[in-house]
This record gives sequence, C-alpha cells and structure tokens, in this order.
Amino acid sequence: MKNPRLTAWIILLLALCVSTHAAGQFSYVTLPSGLQPTESEMVVFQDNMYLVLQDWMHTSFSLHKFNGGGATPIPVPSPYRLYPDTQFEEMNGALYFMPDHDPADPTAAELMRYDGTTLTPIDIPDALIPADSMVLYGHRPFVFENALYIEAVRTTANPPLWDYYTITYWIKYDGTSFSRINVSRSALTCEWPFEHSVPSDKLIYQDKLVARYQDYHSGARSLLSYDGITIDRNEAIFHSGALANPGGCEMEIYQGNLYLPTFDLHAPGSPFGGKLSRYDGITETEVAMPAGLRYAETTLEVYADKLWGAMYDGTGAARWYAYDGTTFTNVPLPPGTSINSRADQRFFRCQLYIVLQIGTADDTIPKYALYGYSELRGCGSSVLPPAFDRFDRIDIRNYGHEREWCWTGIDVDWTIFPPCKFPDCIDPVFAVSLLDKPGAVVWTKSYQQPFQAIFPVDDKQPYITTVAMENDKKLQDVVVFDKELVPGGIESIKMEMKPRQKEFYLTVETEKNKKVPFIMALLDAAGKTLWQQEFTAPLSTSIDAVTKQRGTTLRFLPAQGTNGITAVSVFPNPSESSPAIDIRTQGNTLPAKLTITNFYGKTVYQKDITAPTVHYPNLSQATPGLYIVTVTSAGGYEHKEVLVIK
Repeated sequence: MKNPRLTAWIILLLALCVSTHAAGQFSYVTLPSGLQPTESEMVVFQDNMYLVLQDWMHTSFSLHKFNGGGATPIPVPSPYRLYPDTQFEEMNGALYFMPDHDPADPTAAELMRYDGTTLTPIDIPDALIPADSMVLYGHRPFVFENALYIEAVRTTANPPLWDYYTITYWIKYDGTSFSRINVSRSALTCEWPFEHSVPSDKLIYQDKLVARYQDYHSGARSLLSYDGITIDRNEAIFHSGALANPGGCEMEIYQGNLYLPTFDLHAPGSPFGGKLSRYDGITETEVAMPAGLRYAETTLEVYADKLWGAMYDGTGAARWYAYDGTTFTNVPLPPGTSINSRADQRFFRCQLYIVLQIGTADDTIPKYALYGYSELRGCGSSVLPPAFDRFDRIDIRNYGHEREWCWTGIDVDWTIFPPCKFPDCIDPVFAVSLLDKPGAVVWTKSYQQPFQAIFPVDDKQPYITTVAMENDKKLQDVVVFDKELVPGGIESIKMEMKPRQKEFYLTVETEKNKKVPFIMALLDAAGKTLWQQEFTAPLSTSIDAVTKQRGTTLRFLPAQGTNGITAVSVFPNPSESSPAIDIRTQGNTLPAKLTITNFYGKTVYQKDITAPTVHYPNLSQATPGLYIVTVTSAGGYEHKEVLVIK
C-alpha cells in the first residue's frame, strides 16, 4: 500500500523542483488559415518577427511579418521562392536572405534585401562565382563589421564533390560591392563527411567572428576565428567525434562563454550522441551532463537567463530542456505536442517562440504550430535606459589602461534604428563630463556624431565620468562611472547594446587581470536604485536582467563598503502557514519592506521590517500554491525568492 503522506510530499517536492519552469505559460499563436511554421530562422527586425510559413503539404513557402498578435504576408517577387529553412541577417538597417529560384535561370539574383517596405534582388557578379567551378554553399549569410558574407566552394561538381582540391571561400558584400576571401583548402564547415548541406553557424565572440570547421583531408576539427583581416584556425580546439549532427550546426553565447553542441561517434545509442562544449576564448571544456541525456539536432536560444534546446533523455522523442549553467531541467510541453528540434527558437517581446508538432496530416505529414512561452523572469523592462531605444546598436567604452587615478578616454559609437520618426532620426547630442565630486564639473564636451574622446586631464586624481544625452533640450545622465573604479584596478568597461533586441554585452578589464568586485546599478531620474548586481572583473558576459520599472541611468561603482541586503532565504519550503524568512546584511541595520504576492501579482502579505532579521509571516489564510517573496531595501533594490504553500 502506498504511503499517502509520502506520495503527497513527492508531488510537492516535484512541483518545487520544476516551479520556475512549470510556472511558465504557453500560448498558442494563431497563424493565417492553412499555414504552419517551417524550420526557417525567426528573426526580429524593426520591432517585428519575420518567419517563413508553409502549406499543410510542405510544398509552398511564404514570408510573413508577425507583430505579436497576427502575421501578415510579405510578397516575394517572381521568379523567387523561399527555402523552408531560410536564414536571415541584418546589416545597416536592412534584412538580407538568399532566395530559392530555378537553377536554370541565369539572370536570377542570389541575394535579397528587405528594408521594411521593399524586397530588392541583388546579383553577385559571375566573375566571383563562375558557374563551371564554384557553387554557393547553403543559404546562410552572416554579418561581421558592417559587411555581409556568403559561403561558397570551388569544386568541379554540383552538388560539391569534396576532395583535396576543394577550396572554401567567403563572398563579401559591403552594401555596394562584392569581393571574395579565400578561407581554406579542403575545409568543410560543420557537417560531417558526405552530409554537406548546412554551413556552420557564425557568431561574434570576443570581437571576432567564430565558426566551426573540419579539414576534409586531415580530419582535424577546429574553431575558426576572423578579425576582419586574418583567418585563424585554432587547432587547439579538437573534437574526437564529428563536429555536429546531432547537436546541429548551432552555437550560442551564454553567460560570457561560447557553447557548441558536438557529436560523440562512440556514444551508446548513436546517433543520439550530442554533447555540449563550453569555450571561454582560451580553453574548451565539455559540459557535464546527466547519464543518458544528449542533445538532438537542435537550435539554441537564451531566455530568462537559461540556455534552451531539444534533448534526448531516453524517453523516445526529443524533449525541451533548459540549462542554467549547472542543471538541465525538462520543461513539459502542452499536452499532445512535441518539440520540433530542428526548428528555430526566438526571444521576442518577452516571450520565447518555439515550433511544436501537433499531429499529422494524412497520417504521414507532420503538422506544426507556433507557441509563445513566458516565464516570470523572461519578461519585464530591460535595464537599458529608454534613451537608448532610438538606436539599433550603441557601444560605449570607457578606458584607462596603465593609469593610477583616472580614465584616459571614452569611445561612443552607434547606428540609428530604421525606420524612424522625428526626432529619433537625428543623431542625438551627447555630453561627456568629468567631475571631481557630484555637481563639480572640471571638463565637459558635446558631440552629435560617433566619437572618440581623450580626456585633457593629468593622471593625478580620480574623476567621476558621466555620459549624458539630450532630450527636450535637457541633458540626462545615461551612464555614470564612479571615481573609485580606476584606483581600484579596473582598466576598461565596454558596453555593447542592441536595445530593441534587449541585448546587452558587458566586458570589463582589470590591471594585470586581478579580481576586482564592482556593482552595476540602474537608477531612476531621482537617483533611486531600481536594480543592482555585483560582478567580479575581469569578465565578458551578457546582461539579461529585467526590472518592473525602467530607469534612466546606469551607474558603475566599486563593491566595497556597500550597505545593503546580502541574502534572503525561506524555510521550510514548502511550508504550511508561517515560514521563516531570513534576511541578512553585512552587519549593518537598515529599513526594508517585505512583500508576498501570489503568482497573479496580488499582495497577500506586506510589512515594514528592519534587517537583518528572521521574520515569520502569518499565511494561514493563504491558499496552496506558488508565491513570490520580495524584500525591498530603502534604495529600491529587490531580492526575490519562490515560496510554496502546501
């Protein structure tokens, strides 16, 4: 006979273990009648998501624009068609892709540009891809340093005949003219021998373009990097098995590292042998996985500070998993559905969009549907100030190498988000200032074009550096660098931001790579702290934090001497009615507010407290379920924990 008390505990513990995932919500996306998703890339462009849809027979493909509510068609001019796995790239305010067309048509263009209104075919000169000796390899363009690249191979056969004489090229397009770059002789990209259909994913990592290559002649497998001038094959990065498949040809940057699915030829149960490697720019290490868990041929996406992909776990079909840097967790899908592992995943407007199989047509043809998935941590306002919203891209780098007291200079570069409306189409006024104390400006200068400024001060004392933007003829600080950062050992802070996509990449360098703790905080216009997080430099990491309220200013300051709440814990958890909430500080006392809300945001308990303390709220009237415990300090900094009431 089963122990009912034990069974209840098991159910409750399972609920707690998956609460951050089970609490996520799926929403079915209604697409135009008779159409369903494909395995195309879903790309966010001009605040919409573009994707390729197909008919139920999977024979006709069309481009659509999805605004979060409905999808509208974007007609592709004749005689061009779309591939079911079309890949997109954005460059200088335009979206590019490679269309399908009749190979017998000698006049058909190989590239298509979309500016948000018009589709324009672009022909690659025949001299760069002579029909008798060279073919374009796949249809996966990529962008690096304001240039578009397309992979091609020199061969005597079509499809390519891979041998020692095969040469891989990149066709480069700068928006006006084409050129050709010799990548390597006998270099296959990504797929293992005799399955040459998909080029490697290309990503920008640590200011270089990286891709995955296998040498056909020697069998060596390596990461390739490109800085815009030199192509370097990192022969130190080897794989004993195939470079992909399953595991796909994907790569993804997560928590400052490059993640690469790889394939173990000798894994039990092959071909389901997809492993995962982590590369930090110097060393590659294999990610430890639970026994029996392997990646499918999958796409990868970062959402809610987790890496998402499809995996085999011994239960049959691939299932959806989230990896938080330590643990792999299965995320249950809606009943009657299964993950299409080869289809794309895309973060758009606070949701992660995925393609699920919902059945079959004529008992043989898969039927797919688009779903949105949302979590508590996946939505909210970006920590980027709203003043940056007008930019497609903005990079800020403040540096002071080999300095003892103050910064050397600052570089600010940006591109405006198109299309735009006045006044956002005009480059904004930036003002950079040095202050020896708040309100005491010793130097300032204004700019209205991307700039590189050298500060005209001696390295004899520290200064606060502020970057302000003009709005309604008033200057508002958007970034503040405190004066103690350089004396504390920090040499450079670089922010690379794509505000519309909520992408924020932070790189901080230190003197002789010594470890320096610092804080990045988000302030409102009154100087109140809305969010802050402590980091340890040197680092290169993606900032995925969100807040309920948008702030105006990012502030960087040293971590020493901070007087705030250091930790919040809840026990027992699950609890019946009066859990203990342990709120800790660095020893100082400070006022704080304790708030407990249910999953729908309704406040069930609130009290002003003085930390540090252990508080016992009376929740005897609370119904069983999930609750959020929030402790807010006087400065506005919030600590959150999940509580289960049984």
